[in-house]
Amino acid sequence: MAGPIDRLRELWFGSRLYAATLGGGQATARHAPDDPWPGETEDANAIFQGRYLFGGEPLLKPNQSPWGIAASPDALAALHGFDWLRHLAQAGGPTAQRLARSLIEGWIESCGRWQAETWRADLLGRRLFSWSTQSAFLLAGAEAAFIARFLASWSEQARHLERVAEEAADGAPRLTALAALGLSGLALSDGDARLERALAALARELPRQVLADGCHVERRPSTQLGVLRELVALKRGLIGMERAVPAALGEAIDRLAPMLRFFRMGDGALAGFHGGQESSRDLIDLTLAKSDAKGKAPDSAPEGGFERLAAGRSTIVVDTGWPAAGAWGRAGHAGCLAFEMSHGRDRMIVNCGMAAEAGPAWKRALRSTAAHSTLVLDEHDSLELTEDGVPARQPPRPRIERKQADGAVWLDAAHEGYRARLGVVHQRRLFLDTAGEDLRGEDSILPEGGTGRAQGKGFALRFHLHPKVQASLIGEGDHALLKLPGGSGWIFRAAGGSIGLEESVYFADGGQRRRAEQLVVSGQCGEGATSVKWRLSAIAPP
Repeated sequence: MAGPIDRLRELWFGSRLYAATLGGGQATARHAPDDPWPGETEDANAIFQGRYLFGGEPLLKPNQSPWGIAASPDALAALHGFDWLRHLAQAGGPTAQRLARSLIEGWIESCGRWQAETWRADLLGRRLFSWSTQSAFLLAGAEAAFIARFLASWSEQARHLERVAEEAADGAPRLTALAALGLSGLALSDGDARLERALAALARELPRQVLADGCHVERRPSTQLGVLRELVALKRGLIGMERAVPAALGEAIDRLAPMLRFFRMGDGALAGFHGGQESSRDLIDLTLAKSDAKGKAPDSAPEGGFERLAAGRSTIVVDTGWPAAGAWGRAGHAGCLAFEMSHGRDRMIVNCGMAAEAGPAWKRALRSTAAHSTLVLDEHDSLELTEDGVPARQPPRPRIERKQADGAVWLDAAHEGYRARLGVVHQRRLFLDTAGEDLRGEDSILPEGGTGRAQGKGFALRFHLHPKVQASLIGEGDHALLKLPGGSGWIFRAAGGSIGLEESVYFADGGQRRRAEQLVVSGQCGEGATSVKWRLSAIAPP
């Protein structure tokens, strides 16, 4: 909730007097930074037809300006961020240029004065990134009147961003604002001081936000990709202008890129932890190639709180941490010790992800422990989250032990998320054999110091399956058969609980709901320690 000072700032920013302070001389476009990320002509064709698809939400408004459309906050952010300009630039030609200019002029008419949401620092940064990198496309052959209006608005927004970029929401939004401030400084003739300010602020922010192992502090793989893309674009912009690349920027890229490789599953896309999206494999390839960072994916990310088990054609990523405290942990999930698994290009075990346009009830459900491939005790989450997804309390860091020998990997991890409520610890042990075709696990509920209060409480060990996995119970219900889209078959067995097959959902592929299933091993805690041993093994081909 905004306080009195925030409300006064909003009144000031919205005043004519403040708008006048953003004028101050006519800047010119001196450089068009390269946009490293190509557009899609198919998306350009949709825009030509007046069909807008932003934030996973279709906005069908032919022959109508999009700036008056009522839509969700995420869709409006995608619209006002102008990322879609690259699609029109990819299509190229006078028709695409005229449409792009018309849409920009409409935006200047409707939104060219400060507004709380559309001039928010990170969203303003996205817009300036797009205007800066597409400026050559927009200005080539344009009429003088458009050039004057465009340059005036571009300059005014850059001047405002210079004043507020460091006040952007902590985490990735602040890096978005600062990287765009730097790019606009490269692009506009009055931008030298703006560029230096952006680089100085990044030199302070990057060591805070990029952990020693290369994981971005928000712990979301698709955010890792987004941050790396923005920093790579700024680095390339500096090189294009023959400017020195600051050490802090280069070092951050060199740490972020190997960790992005860490998060890739067998299909080349990303694991879906903490509401992240799979993202485009081609975009990930391009980002890594343009980063020029050669480091290999680590096996372990102790600072970020993730472990990777890879053998044969199998890849497993395990979440061994909690969401960060404070703003960095916003939109976090209670999924400690959850894992995702792929075999070859087929995803097998997943988490549910987050819907693109989720209401409060869906957000709570998808952030819950039950939406993850881990253990749920007494139908409670392992971590209490606020409505914003920030941890209400921060349990101790999970305990991790890892061993590797002859290509096989053994992981022993435990968290205390249930200790305060029930006096127990959840321990998960995983073993992946050298061939990557035999995964063995043991999940234990261990009383701590004789204070365990879990006896008689129910547990559910959940394994959410990718929508393309076909599952069926076989025998006496003590086995399950999994058939992957590539044709391979796997057998799931468990001892210590009853195996069931239940409905699930999957949102990590574009944020849209897909039906799925989950294997659930359920039972009740006994006196003392309770353990479930399970095994997921490939069926040898005939």
